[in-house]
Amino acid sequence: MAANQAQYDIVISGGGLTGAAMALAVLKQAKKPLQVAIVDSANKQQASGGFDERVIALSYGSAEYLHKLGVWDRLKSHACAIKNIHVSDRTYYGKARIDCQDYQREALGYVAPLDAIAKSIYAELKTLTGGNHRLDEYFANGIEDIVWQKNEVQVQLQQGQLLTAKLLLGCDGGQSRCRQIAKIDTECKDYQQYAIVANVQTTLPHNNKAFERFTKSGPLAMLPMTENRCSLVWTLTPSDAEYLMSMDDVGFANALQKAFGDWLGPFTRIGRRQNFPLQLVHAMQLTQHRLALLGNASHTLHPIAGQGFNLSVRDVACLASLITKALENGDDLGSYDLLSRYQQLRQEDQQTIIRLTDSLVHCFSNQYFPLVVGRNVGLKALNYSSGIKRLLAQTTMGYVKE
Repeated sequence: MAANQAQYDIVISGGGLTGAAMALAVLKQAKKPLQVAIVDSANKQQASGGFDERVIALSYGSAEYLHKLGVWDRLKSHACAIKNIHVSDRTYYGKARIDCQDYQREALGYVAPLDAIAKSIYAELKTLTGGNHRLDEYFANGIEDIVWQKNEVQVQLQQGQLLTAKLLLGCDGGQSRCRQIAKIDTECKDYQQYAIVANVQTTLPHNNKAFERFTKSGPLAMLPMTENRCSLVWTLTPSDAEYLMSMDDVGFANALQKAFGDWLGPFTRIGRRQNFPLQLVHAMQLTQHRLALLGNASHTLHPIAGQGFNLSVRDVACLASLITKALENGDDLGSYDLLSRYQQLRQEDQQTIIRLTDSLVHCFSNQYFPLVVGRNVGLKALNYSSGIKRLLAQTTMGYVKE
């Protein structure tokens, strides 16, 4: 084999959280030697930290799975538990509360920095290499082209290397290069909304409580973080988002106080604000010949339900389990049977979360009066319906099936 060629069992496109977690899952579970490559057009991220670090909401199920992969012990000091969720409407009296103690759990979920999750996963990956397994990383070196053959897939990198594998995994985000080259169609919905995200500090402690506040301008989430910070995700119309982004910190804090209320007292610090458009992008198929899509490459969701990465973790758990069984049985890792099984197992869960998210956007971003009244009645009823509340809590906790 030429110097610029290499052969692997699996090539993973995308070195972010989903791609790294996928590499860790298959290497951790494999009982036979496995050769894996991670390729990414971006540089390998370095942990940054600080007040403005970006965070993500992890369901209880996702945290359990990261614990199984050996990541949680490194991550837990950076994560803040969500013990209660308070849901309310700014204009009316509808409220609902979900408490982890009602379900005999120490938390409903956690809020953790993206950098800390990535650093913890890659640290655990280092412990698995050097033995029977092989993991090569090709960062700042994305995919130029893909050629599918009957028994393998060939991946041409931007710097000239040619990688061959039994299976290619597209974990390369909403603008997935794998998905584009494979010509897999997507369903797209532009919500005509923007999200403003920032880390903030308040006078009163959050006491591990998350808030979902429905306002006239759009849904507003406040997630608890370490060091008594909160992560703000505020969904707005494009014009409102532009106006709020143009404000100085004092003006923005006043507008935020008016929308959120006094649940945590006055805001004492507003971190760096970022905004981005919100849309649904869903791949019409999850697999093709020797290719599977995971994470944002197959589903990019509105943040209203906080399910995006948690859905990705369930993608990883499902496919890693199928690959492990195929490896044990000596089966082809890129076989039609394996990929069709992945498509079948993941489709229902993905469609359920997509429908849930889309319904929440429609219901809680709409100021049509009968709908406003209906959702407030619903929030009040939720407090008195243990069955509905349990179903919502189970969705929030996002248990992982393998």
